[in-house]
Amino acid sequence: MWKDIIGYENHYQVNELGQIRTLKNSSMRKAGTILKSQINNKNGYVYQMLYDNGKKKLLKVHRIVAMAFLSNPNNLQQVNHKDGNKQNNCVSNLEWCEQSYN
Repeated sequence: MWKDIIGYENHYQVNELGQIRTLKNSSMRKAGTILKSQINNKNGYVYQMLYDNGKKKLLKVHRIVAMAFLSNPNNLQQVNHKDGNKQNNCVSNLEWCEQSYN
């Protein structure tokens, strides 16, 4: 299942596995292309560069997945990887939590 990325609706979507795809053709990619994410060697998190009106922003993939698929009724600010693997961004491995828990 694919869902629009909040703040990038009609440009990018994310699925339950943490894959991100384009929705519009650009000079570099055609619509439907699954993007290759980057791993930060210092902290181990997976990031994706997204563009909106020529402005680029580097976002953590686990937060993108959590915002799209997990409800957050208590407005918690942190996203925890249940198995401790920062590269496992499947929705089943993520949960909203408090900073003290994370």
